[in-house]
Amino acid sequence: MSNQRETPAGRSGPAQKTSALEWMVAAIGLAVVVGAAVYMTVYAARGADGPPLLSVRTVSVVPMGSSSHVVRFEARNDGGGTAASVHLSAELRSGNEVVETARATLDYLPRNSRRGGAFVFSRDPGELTLSLRVEGYSEP
Repeated sequence: MSNQRETPAGRSGPAQKTSALEWMVAAIGLAVVVGAAVYMTVYAARGADGPPLLSVRTVSVVPMGSSSHVVRFEARNDGGGTAASVHLSAELRSGNEVVETARATLDYLPRNSRRGGAFVFSRDPGELTLSLRVEGYSEP
């Protein structure tokens, strides 16, 4: 038996050595894989960094036909914990009097995320004072 390998051209000859470029690419690939594994391990081990920090804001107000108005909102969770069953409310006020109320529930709001939705009113929010708020949530 011989210590020679078949070359791609079908000729026999000495085995080719791995080039420096191939070693460098392999080392970069290894560093990326190890770095990703370390990041994911640390991220999972840290867990939640405290309670959810919830907020809600108006994105837009759009008329829907002649009798309704849609108030699109964005709810955010800037905290470390996840929130489930997030209850939101919106009120239309004329002075101190509450004219109309709408409610919405988001099933799930993970940490560092945002979700959208809408409140529907029969009155025009542009003519009244609109206030949005987070009413509560449960821990998943």
